[in-house]
Amino acid sequence: MALIDQALARQQPQPPTQTAGASQPGGQGASLTPQKLQEMRAALEAKIPQEQREAFDRVVLAGRKVMYAEQTRDMVMKELEKEGPIDQRLGFAIAGLMALLDQESRKTIPQEVVLPAALALMLEAADLLLQIGETLSQQQLRDAIDVMQVTILRQHGANDDQIMQSFGAGGAPQAGAAPQAQGAMA
Repeated sequence: MALIDQALARQQPQPPTQTAGASQPGGQGASLTPQKLQEMRAALEAKIPQEQREAFDRVVLAGRKVMYAEQTRDMVMKELEKEGPIDQRLGFAIAGLMALLDQESRKTIPQEVVLPAALALMLEAADLLLQIGETLSQQQLRDAIDVMQVTILRQHGANDDQIMQSFGAGGAPQAGAAPQAQGAMA
């Protein structure tokens, strides 16, 4: 998403640290920090239009409840700790969380807040990964966002052309670029 690309570009390059997960393929780029994730979250929230703010906050709160609830916390952590590239684990985990929230809400989540709320929850999950000792690079976060966005759009019936449109001319996901597919994110 353009917003995240801007926030990542402002981060000063740092030598990558060698902690658990640092040897994952695709680890290029500076390692993210909890502070950088917090800055990205604040920048995202500042871009949410006032008329969408209440719905955004409700979805993010519901997602956090699922992530941290005693009954589901272990499931979330197992998903994030699975084998495989961190970008795929993170992207699929948040797309799955959003599918659960959409189902639980009986598909009443407003289309325009789905991707921004998913991104806020991804930043929350990225912070969890850092807390358990994973290293997450800027590029891995970008790739996780791509995986998440494509997965969510497919879950809502988007076709390949609509997904490509959501990524814009520069190849980066565009904020709020949800396709208007028949039945998509209604």
